[in-house]
Amino acid sequence: MRIDSSGNLLVGQPSINYNDIGGSISAGGTLRVCADSYHAATFNRKTSDGDIAIFYKDGTTVGSIGVASGDNLYFVGATGSTKGIYLNDNTLGPAATGGAGSISDATTNLGASSARWKDIYLSGGVYLGGTTSDNLLDDYEEGDWTPTLPNGGTLTVSAATYVKIGNQVTVTCYISSIDPSADASQFRIGGLPFSNATIASNYFGGSFGYTGQNDLSDIMPITGTGLTYIYLQENDGTVTAPSNNTMRTKGLTGDAADAMVLTITYRTS
Repeated sequence: MRIDSSGNLLVGQPSINYNDIGGSISAGGTLRVCADSYHAATFNRKTSDGDIAIFYKDGTTVGSIGVASGDNLYFVGATGSTKGIYLNDNTLGPAATGGAGSISDATTNLGASSARWKDIYLSGGVYLGGTTSDNLLDDYEEGDWTPTLPNGGTLTVSAATYVKIGNQVTVTCYISSIDPSADASQFRIGGLPFSNATIASNYFGGSFGYTGQNDLSDIMPITGTGLTYIYLQENDGTVTAPSNNTMRTKGLTGDAADAMVLTITYRTS
């Protein structure tokens, strides 16, 4: 150990620097420590909870690092501040007043309108507006799906997309031509990306945004309990579900006039 001609205290270092093993305190007050294969600093508070390190600017406290409840670490601003981080085995959350080392509820933002985080990767969900299971958003997904005619026929699909938020799915498709088989089977559009939930009376209706030159004004698209397809319902006071042949009489025969845009929202498991 030595003190050089500039008044710097050197321990194991030939001069003031950051990369030689040892440490130094400069005449200007800067502490430098470099350790080989070991931690460079140890701080230990005994007996009571509270601050382990306190930080000042021009003699005024601006923050501290401390311990609460024996082993819960907190990082907070100046005394009285509600901005900080509290860390224990199960929680990384906002800390309460400086030095108290307790959790603060609904007082601190993560980011700001002009200081945003980028992406968040979660293996669980997000609770929005509350803390019960009703407030849990546990899934978001978007993608493409492939409409089919499970009861026979051919179709040409120009686009088919879906968005799934929680257990609610919205599908849309633009079919440019469709030619169902000439038989009495129930007309269906299959291939839904998720099955409808198996809940009693779990029925959902949709709409046509465009039907080309076909007369589908009395037809409603529907999906029901446990189904992976859409069927149609006559909107004439009956309970009739049109067949392939019925849809052919309404104009679906495989020509360019068959173009339709269909949207339906339903609930999955």
